[in-house]
Amino acid sequence: NRECLALTFEVFVNRHNGDVLDLKVVPSIVSNLRRVTYKTTEDLLRMKDGEKLPSHLSSVYSQLNQLFKLALVRRRQRLLNGALVLPRTNIGVSVQCDPHRPDIPPLITLSNASDVFRSQILVEECMLLAGHATAKLALEYVIFITSNR
Repeated sequence: NRECLALTFEVFVNRHNGDVLDLKVVPSIVSNLRRVTYKTTEDLLRMKDGEKLPSHLSSVYSQLNQLFKLALVRRRQRLLNGALVLPRTNIGVSVQCDPHRPDIPPLITLSNASDVFRSQILVEECMLLAGHATAKLALEYVIFITSNR
């Protein structure tokens, strides 16, 4: 395990209404990093209480569930305040045509798979909170943030 320098966003959220109570950005050293894939996160978030889970994931399970509950509160509050959530869809396009009949227009079929994954909601809400913290602190300390694009 190697140590990495980082900035840690500490965001304190009211668990009932999702309001940001306090926030801090502090320099930190990250060590003992545990990577969890979207699939593992999704599987953990969909587990029912009492299901058997590997011992090395028990602490991650409770932390993810607490974070997910806060993410849902934040999301609900953002939606009540007029936020727009764009669906993540995988759109398939199929074009069928008869090469012997160019006078007949092609048949275009769209298919849609718009599953909403809990792991994506969790990451989305955490990233929005980090962006909120960054913007608030930039305004407070008059820091100009630019993009290289």
